[in-house]
Amino acid sequence: MEYKKIKKNILSKWEQSITDSIFLTPFDLISWKKTWIDNFGKDFQDSFYFGDNYFAPLMKNKLSLRASITSELVLDDVFVPNENIFYDRLNLYESGPLYKIPRDLKFGSGFSTIALSLANSSINYALDFAKSKKGVNAKKLSEEQVFLREIGIAKGLYKASKSFLDNTIQKAWEAVSDGVFLEDELLADLRLASTHAIRASEEIVKKMYNLLGSSSIFKFNKIQRYFQDMLAISQQVQGRMYHFETIGDYYINSKLKKII
Repeated sequence: MEYKKIKKNILSKWEQSITDSIFLTPFDLISWKKTWIDNFGKDFQDSFYFGDNYFAPLMKNKLSLRASITSELVLDDVFVPNENIFYDRLNLYESGPLYKIPRDLKFGSGFSTIALSLANSSINYALDFAKSKKGVNAKKLSEEQVFLREIGIAKGLYKASKSFLDNTIQKAWEAVSDGVFLEDELLADLRLASTHAIRASEEIVKKMYNLLGSSSIFKFNKIQRYFQDMLAISQQVQGRMYHFETIGDYYINSKLKKII
């Protein structure tokens, strides 16, 4: 593993709209702490050592997102030379379309896709499970009016959210493939589509969890794992509710005031 390359990719000069971000100049000594999730889990032991005053102790006992490692980055008076600072969409080394999309919006699109998959899996599982679960006012849960209504609402919410996300990502990819950077309107739509998909998926999974009643709490029931993983995704920065404030401000002022 190339430590310098990892170090370069986690530092950004852009001031982000999150409280644990950093704003650097090439001559700053920084002290900084951040929790991250990465796919380098097989290389972690108890900590990841980059050099003096710069290390990443491993965080254990996660209940969700267990396919990858979560670690805390700790920097204490670390000097960051200019060549090791990552500038999002500036001074690009590569000319491909992927590099013209803001980093956080790529993360948001990825997390929202996983969230929608969990939502759809929850709906399908609830449909199958309800056919054999006894109802209160009917022989089977699948015949209960409240179940039928909630399935209809969930399906509509899922399909609308997925359509909005897919359509927005397609528009964004077509734009950057033509060699241009994204305009504010499309940036705002990407953020809105991603965060909305995560929040809508959370609502869907919770609906399905509640519909299956006390059966949902057991490990043998897949809905319990879907519920657990969905709540973990909604806690990620890409699903935070303040993103809606950014979008609302855009529609009021017709201009994005901060990086999204």
